[in-house]
Amino acid sequence: MYLTHPKNFIQALDARNGDVLWEYRRHLPAGTISVLRNIAIYDDKLIIATADAHLLALDARKGDVVWETRVGDYKKFSHTSGPIVAKGKVFTGRSCLIKNALPGGCFIAAHDVNNGKELWRRYLIPRPGEPGDESWGGLPMEKRIHLGAWGVGSFDGDLNLLYWGTSVPAPTAAVHRGTVGHDLLYANSTLALDGDTGEIVWYFQHLPRPNWDLDHTFERILVDSELRPNMQATWEQNPRIQPGAKCKLMTGIPGKTGIVWTLDRATGEFLWAKETVQQNVIRGIDSETGRVTVNESLIPKHMDEAYDLACPSPYGGK
Repeated sequence: MYLTHPKNFIQALDARNGDVLWEYRRHLPAGTISVLRNIAIYDDKLIIATADAHLLALDARKGDVVWETRVGDYKKFSHTSGPIVAKGKVFTGRSCLIKNALPGGCFIAAHDVNNGKELWRRYLIPRPGEPGDESWGGLPMEKRIHLGAWGVGSFDGDLNLLYWGTSVPAPTAAVHRGTVGHDLLYANSTLALDGDTGEIVWYFQHLPRPNWDLDHTFERILVDSELRPNMQATWEQNPRIQPGAKCKLMTGIPGKTGIVWTLDRATGEFLWAKETVQQNVIRGIDSETGRVTVNESLIPKHMDEAYDLACPSPYGGK
């Protein structure tokens, strides 16, 4: 049994009696964020994404370091969740810091599970000329900051698709960023990436025009099921759903708004959404496209204008 503790301290226990078999203690720089939500197991290795922006593999039986890779500058981003491993690749997301911000936001990356070599990385904010660049309204790259993927991803081996949820940019208010009226891809989105290349196959934005600290970085649950539409059980539902049709679902997708979403995970098509807590930041959802309409009255229009009461709070309804 493997336990994770603050400051990237790992223990291996004998699951029969609780005896400590080995311990790994990482010496982190002062002031490093030391949240670690999970680790991964692959063959005889434990894979850990560290708070000081490294990836490492430990021998699962002895705790010795098998390989270690520096992913980047820990003063610009941190790993607050661990990786997932599929088809010989270690997939990781990360949390971008605001101080000493990484221009262009954070990224999702793939590394070789056998040696730690980076295979690809996909930045979460479009670069100039890339699809979605126009959604930032011409904001310079050095001001496109903080958008991250600090949760844990999911993977469909049959489709070879990696799914990850994204967070908000900074500053929080569009009027402070200079992006009033713009969607800001790929904030608050589900990204479906090609597992071999990291290319975006499809995306779905759950909360465009981000003006609140309401991330959508949480787990994506993959379910194969027949569709049984029930208009009374949802807030909005795609009218094209065919009862009895078999579908690869990504279901129960939560965000801090407290709305849970279900998508076709092969195509990203919107299927339905359901409110689970009181919320007032989303006014409506287009039943055919899933396009969100936000509550305009809650968005500050001037630099010195205060926020009106928004629900949920930044702690979220997840």
